[in-house]
Order: sequence, then C-alpha cells, then structure tokens
Amino acid sequence: MRRVMTRLRNPVNTVITIVRALLMLSLCAAAGAQNAPIIIVEHGEGIDVADLAGVPFTIANAQPSETHATTSTLPQLQHRVVQHSTVLIGRGDFRLDAMIMLDRFDGRNAALTFDGGAILLDAPTHEFVLRGALFGGGTEPLGIGRSAKVPAGVSFALALTRTGASVVLSVNGEDLEKFTMPDLALGRVGFDLGNGNMRVLSCTVEGDAQTAARPFALFSAADGEVDEHRDPVIAASNSEALALAVAVTTAPDGSVATKIRARTINADGTMSPARDLIIDAVKPDFIAIAHDGSQWVLLVQEWNDAHLVEAVQVYASNDGTRFQRIGEAQSKSRAQSQAESQAMSQAMRLAPTALVRHPSGTLMAYASRVIDGAAQSASVVQQSDGSWLVRERHADENVAAKKVAAAWGGPAGTACCASLAGMSLQVFEGGDASPREHVLCVRVPAIVSVPAVK
Repeated sequence: MRRVMTRLRNPVNTVITIVRALLMLSLCAAAGAQNAPIIIVEHGEGIDVADLAGVPFTIANAQPSETHATTSTLPQLQHRVVQHSTVLIGRGDFRLDAMIMLDRFDGRNAALTFDGGAILLDAPTHEFVLRGALFGGGTEPLGIGRSAKVPAGVSFALALTRTGASVVLSVNGEDLEKFTMPDLALGRVGFDLGNGNMRVLSCTVEGDAQTAARPFALFSAADGEVDEHRDPVIAASNSEALALAVAVTTAPDGSVATKIRARTINADGTMSPARDLIIDAVKPDFIAIAHDGSQWVLLVQEWNDAHLVEAVQVYASNDGTRFQRIGEAQSKSRAQSQAESQAMSQAMRLAPTALVRHPSGTLMAYASRVIDGAAQSASVVQQSDGSWLVRERHADENVAAKKVAAAWGGPAGTACCASLAGMSLQVFEGGDASPREHVLCVRVPAIVSVPAVK
C-alpha cells in the first residue's frame, strides 16, 4: 500500500480566502451514504465548457477577434478550460464514479482534478500520475500503464473511493492502486479535458459531498484584443453593483495599453454587457470604487513602469459609465533631504479595493507608500470639504479587501466584495491557462461580513 505524504495539513482549509468563506455559506446539506448520489454529469454524450466550468463564453461577453481565434479554433480555446464542478468533497468517506472516454493519447494531461491536486490519466510518461499538494506535492507516478487499462476511443469506468484513511483508485471495477491519505478535504471535483481529448459521459459522488454556488464570468481574456483582466473591484448602490477590472493588452513591441472594463449587476441578478469606462486620457494601473449615496466615486492610479505615483486621480459619475475628474489625492512624504524627496517622489501605490466608510463618515481607500526609506501602510481619505488626502493609516481604519492565495481552483490575486439586495457579490481573478484569464463572480447570501485587512 502506497503512503502519500502531504505537505499541507489541510490545503483546502489552510489557504483561507474570502472566496472560499463565501462559497461555504451556500453549501447544501451533506449527502450521506444512505442518500442518492450527487450527479455532476448525467449520462449522455459528454460535457462542454458551460456544464462544469460555469463560464460559457457567451455569458463572459467574449468576442474573440480574428487575431486571437477563428470560428474553427474557438472550440480548442474552450477546451483549455478545466471543467470545475460545484460539488465539493469533504474530509469523510466518499465514492466518485465517472464514465470517461479518451479519444486519443498524446500526453496532454487529461485528468480528474480537485482543489490542490489531480489524477492524470494521460501523462506524458504514458501512465497514471498523482500531482499536486493534495497528494504530497510534485508528481507521484503510480506505475500503471494507461494503454493496457484504458484503450483510446473506448469508454471506461473510473472510481475513486475513500474509507477512513484508505483511498482506492479503480478502472472498470479493478482496483489499480491503494494509498493512504489523512482526513483532507479534496474540494471541488473537476476534469481537465486535455485540450479536448477527453469526454466525461457521466459522474456522480456519494458520501461526504456538498454543493456550492457556481461562479460566472464578468470578463474574459478572450474579449477582443485584451490579454488579461486584473485587479477587479466592485461596489454597490441601493439598486445595482458596478464591477470593474483593468484590461491589459501587450503589443508585439512590448508596449502596454490599459483600460477599465465595467459591468453593471442589477439587484435581480441580470447584468449589462461589458463596456469600456469613459474617463479622460489617463492610462489606468490600479483602481478603487465606491458609491457615496448619490454618485459613483472612482480612484485611479496612472500607469508607469515602477507602478508608483505621487498622487491618485479622483473621478465621479452619476451613471457609472462617464466619469469626470474632480480632484486628486497627493502623497505627503516626510523626506529629510532633497535627495530623499526626489527618490520618493513616486512612492505611493493604491490598493485595488472597494472604498469604505471612514469612521468620520467620508470615503477611504487603502494604499502603501515609502516614508524615510521604509514602506508603510497609508489611507487615502476624503476630507469633509470633498478634497482627498493620503496619510498614515490609523489602527481603526480597515479596508474590506484581501490579497488571496487561491480561489476556484487557481491563483486568485485580488478579490473584492460588495453587498446588494441581501446577497454578497465576490469578484476575483481566475483561470486555468493563466491566473488572469477571467474575472469571475460568485453570488451568495450575505450572512457574514467580509474579513478586513489587518
């Protein structure tokens, strides 16, 4: 019996993220072994992107340009997406049964996936392989030649069963591998289709399994010429939420173009098409957004190679589309010499967040800056007269945003949350081919507040 040592005591629970905390709010009751299994994929002809990933390109407002994709290549682009289900396997006993077909073998790493790990069915070494922190880190070949057990073009039954600490991998009813695993939560069940080589004909889970809210895509890197969407922010008025992200396009000569992409989410869950935010000629780098009760307020840090500035620009809008510049927030350095002052003349960075209410009732954002050669936390605070000031952050000033390590199966980077009509809208970066393929959103009941940065 193989002993698999895990590096993380519980990678699903150890990596604490806003996203996971919100997802857990919507979990249904666990399905006991005596209950009917949870169906991930009903028996049929095979799944597509929308079935498990929850990010069909039509919803993502993706319009691939001729430069990036043609009609004939679009299915291949879709098949890059790992098929994440909304079924989470917990720390107890379970049995997963899937009927799968591999049309061909070419080492494209078609796999059964979980949060933090995968069982590769078509590894380049032509064998089954355990991969990821969930299975001890790195790769662990199982010594099972796939061709003998899983012929190409023929459907086969794959089963994974955990009883206590014992895990059994079976193909067509034959136990191929047994190994031990601590009481780890495997998280979301999914499938990497290996660039379209694999089809999933059915999949069910019995035992310690639950379902969670499915995220939907706000923006996709397949939108026209955009290479990635990063650092999403979201805020809400009484009737709608405004989600923004910085869209980045890198030209062949290495030059970078940026713009702000926006979508409005209504209280009933409907959304506007993605659009470009209309501001002046500023080239955005980091942004922060809020609604002050009468208008939208937007902070924008302009782009430069150092990603540090002397001031951030302040804009306002009544409709959430056309923003007018109304001022700026200057960084106040305490340099002790002219040389230090010059060195620190671009020593401020805005944190991409939703603006929050300062204890005084005005708006506030979080930033960092260099003072006397050391990086320190700062607050960008609206004054009672409507002007803005950058100063040292006080102990009672927390911003409801957090840099997170992982969300929905991949690196998440920035996550941000807003409440609308009794629901929490959590936006975050996500993707499989790259960490910023999409900006995703999950909508769950607003039961608890979002943790603040300490």
